[in-house]
Amino acid sequence: PFSFSLINIHTSPGEINTELDVLADVFINVTHFEYPQDDIILLGDLNADPPRFQKLGKIPGVVPALQDIATNTRKNQMYDNFVFDYQAVREFTGRAGVLDMQDMFQLSMSDTLRISDHQPIWAEFSINEQPSRFTATSDNRQMAR
Repeated sequence: PFSFSLINIHTSPGEINTELDVLADVFINVTHFEYPQDDIILLGDLNADPPRFQKLGKIPGVVPALQDIATNTRKNQMYDNFVFDYQAVREFTGRAGVLDMQDMFQLSMSDTLRISDHQPIWAEFSINEQPSRFTATSDNRQMAR
């Protein structure tokens, strides 16, 4: 079965620049020290869209599951996402999205905002472990031959 580790986060809107760079360090450290786990998924409220991920967005192979879609209730900002190394998390099917609570439950905008200023996000992964393009070693990760 597909096994994975999650890093659930919520950045502070006023500290995005600092916190996203720290999250990049957290992501890198967890992927190196969660041996033998290679399927690491960072998820939650980043308070930023992918072009503003800074250092987190510059980690080779790391991609967001959601692109160009609003995740807030007002449908005008992208805050939430799933972020992972596509070479390691091969179980991702490529399917991800946002649940529109207002439409789904036929709510007014004010009622929807009383629930949350964020829409639920989802991503689909295979239940079967897929071989990674990496093999874990005790001291580092190397490309599989």
